[in-house]
Amino acid sequence: MRFRDMFMKQGVGIIIFALLLSWQAEAQKYSTAVGLRFGNEKYGISMKQRIFKTLAVEGLMTAGERELVGTLMLVKHYPVLGRGLNVYLGGGGHLGGLKEFGPVLGIDAMVGMEVKLPFMPLTVSADFKPAYHILHEDWFEAGTAVSVRYIIGKDTKKQRVKKREKRKRKKERAKRKKERQKEREKRKKEKEDQSFWERIGVSELFKKSEDKN
Repeated sequence: MRFRDMFMKQGVGIIIFALLLSWQAEAQKYSTAVGLRFGNEKYGISMKQRIFKTLAVEGLMTAGERELVGTLMLVKHYPVLGRGLNVYLGGGGHLGGLKEFGPVLGIDAMVGMEVKLPFMPLTVSADFKPAYHILHEDWFEAGTAVSVRYIIGKDTKKQRVKKREKRKRKKERAKRKKERQKEREKRKKEKEDQSFWERIGVSELFKKSEDKN
């Protein structure tokens, strides 16, 4: 059995085991995780940084026998079992070089499943990542991989409360800004209406009438 096939089967087993554990304990959210990625006879480094509640940026540096490629993707997470299990979709682009061919670049898509292991600062994910190469004689590639990441930035309850308060203040500022804008538009309209009556002479007539009285 080839090493890649053996590792992929082990990776699927790890995810199933972690899924069973997820039923028993609620996993903690995270903000930053870094680790290793294996698949299709390629090995690399994966770093995932959450930028919003369910949105993350993932950077990959992958090396094979004939290539070295860097990939940057925007990934959307969809919780399945609370905080412990997510499926995700993503897209982005890659840039790198091939040993015989030279520079290569293209666009990528990704669909996968990620488990945060309970009681451990680790995530395990399995994904399918098709890639379209703009500068490459082999224009399409469909790869699968397993990633194991170590959590270096935890999203604690205190941090989540702080983020919620920040979002609330941002909404309040936007609301006040909108109210001020409406007030300015109202004053502007009143001024324009006043100028209109002055232009047609109605205001002057009212003024003369008041002077006579």
